Amino acid sequence: MATAERLLTAATRLETAGTTPELWDQFGRAIKSAGIANFIYLMLDCASGEVRRICSAHLSPAAFGPQDPFLTYCCNDFAPTYTGIEFLSDYKYLQDDARAYIEEAAKLGLRSGVALATRLRGGPRRGGFNLVSSLARADFEATIVPCVAELRTLCLIADRRLAELESAGPVRAGLTSAAEAFGLTARETEVLGVMAAGLSREECANRLGISHGTVSSHLKASYAK
Repeated sequence: MATAERLLTAATRLETAGTTPELWDQFGRAIKSAGIANFIYLMLDCASGEVRRICSAHLSPAAFGPQDPFLTYCCNDFAPTYTGIEFLSDYKYLQDDARAYIEEAAKLGLRSGVALATRLRGGPRRGGFNLVSSLARADFEATIVPCVAELRTLCLIADRRLAELESAGPVRAGLTSAAEAFGLTARETEVLGVMAAGLSREECANRLGISHGTVSSHLKASYAK
C-alpha cells in the first residue's frame, strides 16, 4: 500500500478512537508509517494566552520553552510551512529568538518538518501540528512532501476528534450515571453517547457499523427506560 493511501486509511481509523490516549497512539503510528518520528501539537487560547502542547511520547514539552515560532508564523492560512534547521535559510524574516529556537530543536534531532495549521489566526484558538523528523532536506522533500495533502487530512481529523473526545467527558459521565440508574445496556449507552456528540442517526449507524433501524430501536428502548 502506498504511503498516501496508508495515511488516508489511518485518518479514517482516527474517527473510531474512543479515548485521547488511543487517538494519539493511532496518530503517532500513522505519521511513523510515513517516515515521521515526532509530532508537536500546539494550540493557543487567544483569550487566556494559554498554550497547550502535546508531544510524541519521547519528546518533552518542557524542552521547547514557552515560545514557538509555529504560533507566530504558521497560522495565517492553511498552506504548509516547512520547518527545522534544514529549511531555515528559506525564512530570512525570522527573528533571532525564532532562529535560536530552531537551532536548539536541531540538537534534539528535529531537523526537518512540516507545520500544518488546523485553527487559524482570527479565531478563538490558533495552532495545529508540526510534524518533525531527523531527515536531511533532500530526503524530506523526496519522501514527505509528496504526502503533505494526506498528512493535512490526518491532522485536521485528529484536531477535530480531540475536541469531540474532550467535550464528551461530562456527557460520558452523565451517560454512565443514566445507564446505572435506568438499566441501559452497553449498546444503548453507546448509541446515546454518539448521538449526544451531535451526530445524526445515519452518522451514528455508520460510526458504530449498525443499521439506521437498529439505532432507532436502541434509542426507543433507551427513552422508554
